[in-house]
Amino acid sequence: MSIKLEIKELAKIKDSEIELKPFTIFFGESNTNKSYTLIASYFWYKLVNGEDKELLEEIIENLKVEIKELSFEEFKTEISNKKFAKFDSNIVKRIKEEKEIIFKIKIECLQLKQSIKQAFEHGTKEFFYKLLNNIPAINVNIWFETCKENVKYLNILFTFPNDLHYFNAFFLCKDELKIIPINLAEFITYLSEERKNKSKVSIIFAKSFKKFLIITLPKILSGFSNKQTKLYFFPPSRSSIIDLQNSILLMSANDIPYPGLVKEFLKTYLPDIMTIFSSVNNYTEDKILAKLIKEIYQGSIEFNIQTRETTYQQENLKIPILATASSIKELTPLYFALKHNPINEKIFFIEEPEAHLHPELQVKVAYLLSYIVNKGGKVNITTHSDYLVNALGTLVKLWYLKDLDYKKAKEIMKKYNIKEEYLINPENLGVYYFEKQKDNSIKIKEIKPDKYGIYPKSFEKVMERDLNISEEIELALLELKRKR
Repeated sequence: MSIKLEIKELAKIKDSEIELKPFTIFFGESNTNKSYTLIASYFWYKLVNGEDKELLEEIIENLKVEIKELSFEEFKTEISNKKFAKFDSNIVKRIKEEKEIIFKIKIECLQLKQSIKQAFEHGTKEFFYKLLNNIPAINVNIWFETCKENVKYLNILFTFPNDLHYFNAFFLCKDELKIIPINLAEFITYLSEERKNKSKVSIIFAKSFKKFLIITLPKILSGFSNKQTKLYFFPPSRSSIIDLQNSILLMSANDIPYPGLVKEFLKTYLPDIMTIFSSVNNYTEDKILAKLIKEIYQGSIEFNIQTRETTYQQENLKIPILATASSIKELTPLYFALKHNPINEKIFFIEEPEAHLHPELQVKVAYLLSYIVNKGGKVNITTHSDYLVNALGTLVKLWYLKDLDYKKAKEIMKKYNIKEEYLINPENLGVYYFEKQKDNSIKIKEIKPDKYGIYPKSFEKVMERDLNISEEIELALLELKRKR
């Protein structure tokens, strides 16, 4: 599924468009509303992730849904006539053995898109109204890649097996068939009470379907993915939040007094460190990730759930996190977020990941963010750092060179300690420059990464200005020396 956000007006931004990619980068001068655009992107993913129940209910309430009960033979004809490119004959056999009741649900795709757009606009407007005291005009364009643009309906076939412990949702879209097994025992049991009277089952199912869609719709929106994603929003000045961590940990997420995005951040960060983590530790399981973490942090960060103390350990020295450098505190949330659970289940929204970091560390963070994307995660950032953007540009150039001359690319990567796993496919990059216009409005311009990397014009202007100043000062000093 491809998502594009059309911004008619958001603070100073006028008539701009962005497409959300696995790695999306917003950069430009200060006060160009990059953060607002990142927030709008976050709200979209929050909707897709099924975390905003009110917005999902609003979408579902406006949907036109047609429900039809099918026999097995009708079902077999339905999927056979489609001639699916990925059709597996074992599916039909499996369904036949279950002797289930089948319902065909037809949702009008065009109306689904419109409902999503309306709900998204409503949610973002409400948030930005509180933040900016004005109402932005943000539209969202949705392309269902699986369904293709010319398919008007999304067909879903639900099968109900005899044991009633689970059922399957079969999504039929043009030339593709996807299966999502869904564990909804209570819902199925509820339907089974009227199972003997099939007409009543259909009626009950029709009434209950909208509630059921709240569970299913995020799967449809996220491209029929079974994985459960977790969103992380990291606002700027994270070090100050870490300083207050001990007192914040005493509160529940609902009691946190901080408004807006600080609260969004704490709602994901606090459960991560307060929960007993899974047995899988990515820093012992993933050697490449462990190497990157060691290079960036130069030590380990631990949380004691009994004392609620966070400590930083470097060799034999162990100190409270409050006593560490601001760079470590800024990166502490990322350390915990990456430590446990699969990376491909995480979507990050990070404001200024380079904050308080030495240029060398900024380059390492660029490698880390690229590695997250290559492992299946998603990353969205705002940045002012030419070091970070140039490092990403280097990874793009090496990606091109690898295809043209693998031996030479490997030689360069070995010389500069760059792993092949860091290289970033330019197709996965969305790079957007926020440019000030003469009327003081902002226009978002896409920068296409190519074999020459990424060229941020705003950084070039500043560097050119500094070089010109330096050159003029040197000439003035030479002139004074001659006069003496």
